[in-house]
Amino acid sequence: MIHQLTIGKRITTLRKQLKITQKDLGALFGVTPQSVSKWENGSSLPNLVTAAALCKTLSIDLNTLVGGESHWHNNQTKISYSLRKLEDTQVRNLTQFISNKLLYRVDINNLQANEAPLEDCTFSECIFRNLSHQKNRSKNIRFLNCRFEKTVDCSNSHADNQYLRNNYIAGNYENCQFVHTTYDHETIQEANFKGIQYKCSTFTDSYFDKVNLNGSKFTQHIFYRTTLNKCIFTNIKFDDCQFYETTFENCTFDKNTYDYLTTNGFAKITNPIII
Repeated sequence: MIHQLTIGKRITTLRKQLKITQKDLGALFGVTPQSVSKWENGSSLPNLVTAAALCKTLSIDLNTLVGGESHWHNNQTKISYSLRKLEDTQVRNLTQFISNKLLYRVDINNLQANEAPLEDCTFSECIFRNLSHQKNRSKNIRFLNCRFEKTVDCSNSHADNQYLRNNYIAGNYENCQFVHTTYDHETIQEANFKGIQYKCSTFTDSYFDKVNLNGSKFTQHIFYRTTLNKCIFTNIKFDDCQFYETTFENCTFDKNTYDYLTTNGFAKITNPIII
């Protein structure tokens, strides 16, 4: 009979190959990160229903998860993904469209999904091109190691509880509203963030380059170890925000925004352009 620790090690290996955290994996099945940790250290096992769903998400069969060592080695090729393509598609409900609520290594091109809801999904190592996802509402979404090209348009959308890590972001996000959103090690380049609103959100170890933030509003927002370079930072509204090790380089400010930042000593500003 196979040992629980061996199954746990297999779950760990598969999860790491998907480059998702214990929290991300647990969120797919409605369990806590602590539960996933117990699976992986061999102190407990998922129930049969969860194990079957777990295998489906990780693209293996149940025998691969609990079978003998030879079976495991013979089936490792099943978790070697290639970049699949998804092209010329119209979708009315993105949540139903995404199988297992996890999309891994998919080249998404010319997807028309305006006003299509999206909830409880994870995207890992996906590429978004020619994506039109305007006026949508999303909740509990994670983007990990993805790329959003300049042809992405997600304007006038609302997102609640969104987590983004190690993504490259370009495109149009004008007048979007993001609540409880976390940017972690993000690169945002030449994106349109005009009129964007962040509430109870955080930028951590992220880099903004040539981003238009004119007319944006930040409420209970935390800037932490974030650099903004050559960005348009005019007509900004701050409400109960915090700045830690934040740098503005070569940015364009209106006088009120510049005075707010310098008077309160919140951030380091170099080579500002005041208009």
